[in-house]
Amino acid sequence: MKILIAEDDPISMKLLQKTLNKWGYEVFTAEDGLKAWNMFQDMEFDIVITDWMMPGIYGTELCRKIRKYAKVRYTYTIILTSREGITDLVEGFEAGADDFLTKPFNKEGLKSRIDVGIRILELENILRKKNKLLEEANHKIIKDLEYAASIQQSLLPNNLPNIDGIDMCWKFFPCTQLGGDMLNVLRLDENHYGIYMLDVSGHGVPSALFSVALSYLLTERREILKTYVTYPPYYILTPPKDVLESLNRQFPMDLHTGQYFTIMYGILDSFKLTFHWSNAGHPSLIVVGEEGVKSLNDVGGPPIGFFKDSKYSEGLLRLKPRERIVLYSDGILEAMNHLDQQFTIDRIIRILENMKDLRLKETFSNLMSEVEKWTSAKGGPSDDISLLGLEILET
Repeated sequence: MKILIAEDDPISMKLLQKTLNKWGYEVFTAEDGLKAWNMFQDMEFDIVITDWMMPGIYGTELCRKIRKYAKVRYTYTIILTSREGITDLVEGFEAGADDFLTKPFNKEGLKSRIDVGIRILELENILRKKNKLLEEANHKIIKDLEYAASIQQSLLPNNLPNIDGIDMCWKFFPCTQLGGDMLNVLRLDENHYGIYMLDVSGHGVPSALFSVALSYLLTERREILKTYVTYPPYYILTPPKDVLESLNRQFPMDLHTGQYFTIMYGILDSFKLTFHWSNAGHPSLIVVGEEGVKSLNDVGGPPIGFFKDSKYSEGLLRLKPRERIVLYSDGILEAMNHLDQQFTIDRIIRILENMKDLRLKETFSNLMSEVEKWTSAKGGPSDDISLLGLEILET
């Protein structure tokens, strides 16, 4: 253990040095405060014993500089002084001193203060090592979460189907936490496309893994979306309400975690220009047309997993040129401003109405800009935001 003595009295310095050497410590000396400060910057010391009044800089200023130096290791500081007033002690502690030793010192007093310093340094060393382990573990967790988020986002559609006469667009804005949003557009046959958006409750790895599993079920395994038969065309498209009822049977709410999910699933007929959909607790479908913007909230049923035998109703839209339908997650509805006010469906409807003459992609970009402004004081949205829309183009 290395100890630095800053003392301008040569007799006191020699006595301190001799005593500490006898106890087995490696001792370095400086006859003034400035030299001690320069030595401290060049070397690492465990303990600094400094006189209060010295040439160059005082012991209190030396303590202050040591505290501001902010090295990784902690240095225990002891001030040598003949001052015993409360005001002087307060001044010393405020400067960063850990203890005081009255001049002229005795060996027992010096030994007890050195022992206290060693115990504190040992505890600090244990704490530093544990903090380092925590930092390493935290770094690994962050890296794992980033990797999990990249896998989750890779399952989002790279390219939407190219459908004559229909413009489609989607946007996904992840929050700082790993979330449970997922969306996709799937070609079911020549004229039909399955469209879904889902949101698993909660945040973190469990929600993300659940959303990935659901995406795999809906995207890679199509049995839930199609029933295969022995006669042409050898399949029947599963009605949206039946898809939701099937999911509800397969995924009852986990009673331990309370985890569930919401989903909107619909089938677009690109030939007849119809959209047939059902909704399990997800935010309502929005329709933008010549008659204005409407939120269709009377279709569907409860979130998946809430009730064992839930039944779901369906809706059917006959789409016209320049009409749009918009699916979105509750992250946009619940985005908070600095007054803890939510963004709300009314604000979304107003923005979509004002921007209905823009292209769908521009509309979504502008909508997200408004959300970012709304949440800027909060550091951005606290939940993932998903948008998915389609527009019937004029012929």
